[in-house]
Amino acid sequence: RFLFDGLTHITEITRTSATLNWKSSKGFHQYHVIELRGKDRVIRDSLNKDKSSIQLNNLIPDSTYTFMVRAIDNSGFLDTNTKTMTLKTLPWPNFTNQKAISLNGSQAIELPASNTLELGKDFTISLWVKLNGSMQKDARIFTFHRESFATTNLALAINANKLKLIYSNKLNEIKSLKKSVDIFDNQWHQIAIVKKNTKLTVFVDAKKILTLAQELPSFGTHPAFLGSYSGIQKGLKAKLDEFAIFKKAFSYQQILELNNNNLSMDLTEHSMQKHLKTWYQLGDQNQDTTVVITDVISAKNATPLNLKPRDFIRDSP
Repeated sequence: RFLFDGLTHITEITRTSATLNWKSSKGFHQYHVIELRGKDRVIRDSLNKDKSSIQLNNLIPDSTYTFMVRAIDNSGFLDTNTKTMTLKTLPWPNFTNQKAISLNGSQAIELPASNTLELGKDFTISLWVKLNGSMQKDARIFTFHRESFATTNLALAINANKLKLIYSNKLNEIKSLKKSVDIFDNQWHQIAIVKKNTKLTVFVDAKKILTLAQELPSFGTHPAFLGSYSGIQKGLKAKLDEFAIFKKAFSYQQILELNNNNLSMDLTEHSMQKHLKTWYQLGDQNQDTTVVITDVISAKNATPLNLKPRDFIRDSP
């Protein structure tokens, strides 16, 4: 028999995740991560002998959880520790939307690696944009990449008076679709991109403008970007606000709810809020600065490129 001290500490607690830590040692074969739910126990994961921590995701904000870790030795004996630890996830932020970010064409927001942003089989991307004039060529609203270097997997761009959807096909060829849209009026417009299985649909102000049947290749490790292609290349001149990613393909009714009669909304009150994985308010969080843009959901914070304090403007949808 052997002794195992169980959980030692809990770190990196966010609204939807936390990291459990323990001390690994020789003689252990496997660890079971167990959640206690009243009188019941649920094994959340099992890890091999080399592991000493695990990040648990998909937790509910402002909720209390109790965990323990049990170990099995190489002979199949279970340790006798009964140590538990309790954590409380962070609450939803108080919603205010008074600010947005103004980009001048030589700026951008660098997001985490494209393959870390929950863009799987089904997802919905939502954002607000304000454009004054239409004379831009392939200026990127956002770009997600499919390799460790810059190569577009999914992007949305402004091209003259058209909205341009750019994507990679199964042969890794980069293709695009364009659609004339009436959004160059210096007013706020909400754009949503929904992927359901192999179908991509683009909505502007809750109106369907583009549909494409296309399976995307896997996303890569190159960072995603708001307001550019990569770095500040193909930079956008526009105001951006409330960029969010849901791990759910929205129905049309849910798109209408998201559009909220052309007004931004507290996304934690949307009927699909449990699927909300990333949300950049772009100026309304106290932590939003010229150095960092806060992801209020899962701490996948972003890095501004060339942003000045004056680019956080009092304007919002």
